[in-house]
Amino acid sequence: MSLLYGLPRESVRRISPNSLKMKTLIKVPLLVFVTAAAMTSSISELMMKLVGCILKDAEEPIDYLWLLLFLPILIYTATRTLVYVNYGIKYYDQLEVMPIYQNCLLMHNIFVGMICLNEL
Repeated sequence: MSLLYGLPRESVRRISPNSLKMKTLIKVPLLVFVTAAAMTSSISELMMKLVGCILKDAEEPIDYLWLLLFLPILIYTATRTLVYVNYGIKYYDQLEVMPIYQNCLLMHNIFVGMICLNEL
């Protein structure tokens, strides 16, 4: 795939016209992995903030039962983030994956803050 990606369009068109379509779609899985990792990481950070607020502001022992809901979600989203980023790095170059991931993470964190935490 990297050989096909490095060729100019005219060479690819001469070899196989159908390969030109593949060359244009070759980066779509990268965007899917990186966007999924950023979205799950933003949800994970939201869950961390919720868990921290519960631990800080719990007044009665029954308030700690909310941790049974939020801690598994936090653990699941944190592990999914690692899996998606590792899949992106496995199939694509780290220099392509990480800047896109950082940008998506920043945007998703802003959206989660605006929507869920009312941080306008």
